[in-house]
Amino acid sequence: MEKVLAEIKDCTGWSEERQLSDFQIEIGDAPEYFDTFGVKRKKKKLIFGNWIDKVEPNAIRNHFWEFIIIRESFTFFFTEDMIFGEISQLVNFLLNLLGLSYLQMKDPKSARDIKFIPIQGRFLTFSDKIPEDNKELELKINSLIELINQGISYKMLFNTFVNFIEDLPLDDIEQDDIIDDIKRYLSNKPEEIAAPIYLKKNTTDVLTHLVKLGSTTSAFTIAEKLNINQSTVARQIAKISSKFYARWRIDRNFLKLGLQLYLLIIRIPLNGKNFLKGISNELLKIKYIYQYYEGKNDQFYYQYTVFSCPNVVSERISRKLEKLQRNGNIDSFELKIVKDRIFKTTIVNNRFNPNKDNFTKIFNDEISSKKMTLWDFSHHKDVEKVIIERNDKMLLKFISIIISKSISKFGLFGAHFSEYIKFVNENSLDLNNISEVINFLNQLQNRALERNFFNYRFNISLSGTAINNLLIVRIECDPNSETILSIINKLSIFGWNLFIKLLDGFYFLVLGPDYNHFIAKLIEDVLIQNKIKSEIFSVKNMVHRYVAYDELYDFNSQKWSLF
Repeated sequence: MEKVLAEIKDCTGWSEERQLSDFQIEIGDAPEYFDTFGVKRKKKKLIFGNWIDKVEPNAIRNHFWEFIIIRESFTFFFTEDMIFGEISQLVNFLLNLLGLSYLQMKDPKSARDIKFIPIQGRFLTFSDKIPEDNKELELKINSLIELINQGISYKMLFNTFVNFIEDLPLDDIEQDDIIDDIKRYLSNKPEEIAAPIYLKKNTTDVLTHLVKLGSTTSAFTIAEKLNINQSTVARQIAKISSKFYARWRIDRNFLKLGLQLYLLIIRIPLNGKNFLKGISNELLKIKYIYQYYEGKNDQFYYQYTVFSCPNVVSERISRKLEKLQRNGNIDSFELKIVKDRIFKTTIVNNRFNPNKDNFTKIFNDEISSKKMTLWDFSHHKDVEKVIIERNDKMLLKFISIIISKSISKFGLFGAHFSEYIKFVNENSLDLNNISEVINFLNQLQNRALERNFFNYRFNISLSGTAINNLLIVRIECDPNSETILSIINKLSIFGWNLFIKLLDGFYFLVLGPDYNHFIAKLIEDVLIQNKIKSEIFSVKNMVHRYVAYDELYDFNSQKWSLF
């Protein structure tokens, strides 16, 4: 801790508010999860958790020790009132972010998911004793973690925090507002988020084969294909992971499971803002909805989600929305079956300055780029509905809990952490024996893959969807027209592109800009030139939650819940 304190002071010029020499340090009982995991803080004492030395494997144990020591070193730059007073929870989360930022700066080339995911899994796992309202903080804190991923230094993060609170009495500070202010101040510009992915040619070659060969491939296999050294491939994959939000995302095979995928758009008049909350509350009563977005353009407020459910549930939703439309609460809505979801990325091998001129040039093929399709529904090889048996319950639980897995570390999963903890405990596994847990999860993963319950799709972007706008463009067209497919290829110049195919058109999503941004105008101009009608708006993520598919399925009747 003395070494870390010295490094922080040398880098920042800060002075401690409290002195380490005044503290007694012990090993004993300390929380295993949530915002102070690994240590119990007292006014003049730090008690480090004796559980840390029981964590397996050694690499994760060492990551925990390193992070906790760094995080606790930062506490000495905060006053006692801030550590133990009214805003202690806000400060605790900030301390975790400072620790992550320190690690990122210390080893910027390290694959961020190897260290970050196990650590996030600890401090973002909310105890059952924590009030339900506070659990909503997880999405906000996750959005700040994305700032760390973008390279924000701990010095800038700390100074920004101090700037926003220094003139406020501690009991007047609203932690949600402070998090929003920090996020807004430090976020990348929209055009930077939307820009093509910049990778050197050799890294692009590795990425191309990684996507082509899929989530079960290895550095060894890619090295054989490219005729290069295996360690070179591993370094390139780690480089991708360290620079970008890159991972294998779970994509559930809903048709195989007997569910249908729907897109829902609701338009509300601008004078009907007071209806937004009531409608969202009704939507979120539907247990199948796991993500919910809100936004606007100059004509309407919008509510947007894509979700799976039985047909009967969608019919009930449609009837409720028709009633709201008749009553004038909403202007219109679309609830339509999704025929395909096509994820694309564009890569440039030379640095790209994300200004209007360069986006225009890349639209017109004046800047060299490589467009890649990362995923479409053809990756689900078998979509014929299966009879789900009682012994599939664990597999449904697995595909409910798991969100993603690492591209650089075998067996490292991203998950709904609180549910993950419960699941591991229910199966009598030692949470700190990570090797044992990973082996258990890998067995479930392999069984679920064999049953074609899901697959992994590759995701890459500068940042995630939690923190950024989603620009959404509704394209009225014949989705199978060769002309339309050519225009779609022309539009997909961004780092993160999603095309949602419907029976009567496409929805095109770009991460980063809002509906007033110059990128929205460039897209609109392309469509106007080709005499294609469109509707453009932007939304932000409001809810991302756990859906328990194993609880929504009735194994006696072999049917999905209608509620």
